[in-house]
Amino acid sequence: MQLADAFLKQSKTQVWVEAILWIAAVSVLDYFTPPEFNTFILYAIPVFALSWRCGWQSGMAFAIGGIVVHFLANWHYGPRYSAEHYVWSMVNRLVSRTFVVMCGASLRRYRDATRARVETINRTRQLEREIVRMSEREQMRIGQDLHDGICQNLEAIDCATERLRLDLEADGFSQAKTAKVIQKLVKETSTDARNLARGIFPAPMGGDGLWTALHDLVATTNQLRQASITFEANDCVHISDSATAMHLYRIVQEALSNAVRHAKAVHIAVRIAYESETLALTVADDGCGYVTGTTNSMGMGLRTMQYRAQLIGARVTFHSVPSRGTSVSCTLPMAASLADWEPAAGLRAEAVRG
Repeated sequence: MQLADAFLKQSKTQVWVEAILWIAAVSVLDYFTPPEFNTFILYAIPVFALSWRCGWQSGMAFAIGGIVVHFLANWHYGPRYSAEHYVWSMVNRLVSRTFVVMCGASLRRYRDATRARVETINRTRQLEREIVRMSEREQMRIGQDLHDGICQNLEAIDCATERLRLDLEADGFSQAKTAKVIQKLVKETSTDARNLARGIFPAPMGGDGLWTALHDLVATTNQLRQASITFEANDCVHISDSATAMHLYRIVQEALSNAVRHAKAVHIAVRIAYESETLALTVADDGCGYVTGTTNSMGMGLRTMQYRAQLIGARVTFHSVPSRGTSVSCTLPMAASLADWEPAAGLRAEAVRG
């Protein structure tokens, strides 16, 4: 492959010079060898090379020139055969050289088409990665704005409502009860907004960040949804690559969201563990499930999970039985990530809705 790349980097003039020098050397060899010595391969090599590098026109021109050189190199042996024999021999050589020209030109077209497809695939993957990164940055921005803007304003409203309620109670006004109800609604809205912001913009993912973020995700989902969700971690895994940890977090987040919103699950189990040189994350539910392999089963969320796993060298599998639930598993090989593994069996964290 490297030799072919080096050859294709040469200019057409260089290739022509090399072909001419080659054919000159072959003609000398052909001159000193008897006609019975077949030099077809030696004449075909520069024809193939020119067709590959410079196109079929150059290859065909050189093929005709090579046939002429061959007959001139063997002319000193005299007219040993009839004129019909020489004509038939020339036609055979021309047909065979034409085949060599077609092979060289076809190989070049195939190579160019393959390289174009590979470049297109690489550009597409790069664009997809950039879209994912932009989406991630936008989510973080929204989460940060939600936390620093709306949540802070709600806290200020809560303080103002508290002050108003105390003043109304001190003056003996009955509207103090209404102020208390308003304050309760503001507190609940503030809590929901903070939980939402934490889901959009999780804690930093370095070190124990993934474990902490998943624990908070389960706790937050338990508060916002009518479901019983458990979180189990049999190992304490430190992942130094924050991008890898973020993709794993988004995969679990999407699987958890699907289980709650679409599968209508009541019990959901989220598990992260270190198993046989791999990091395994599993989200299993008792929801309605779906029929795997159908067109409707592969929604945007499932395809997004598969793509995120692809980016980090992981593998996502789905197992679902209608009316019995769904299990989403993501396995990340140790060698496929920039992760520091520190197994500490026995650790377990749960967040269950009461």
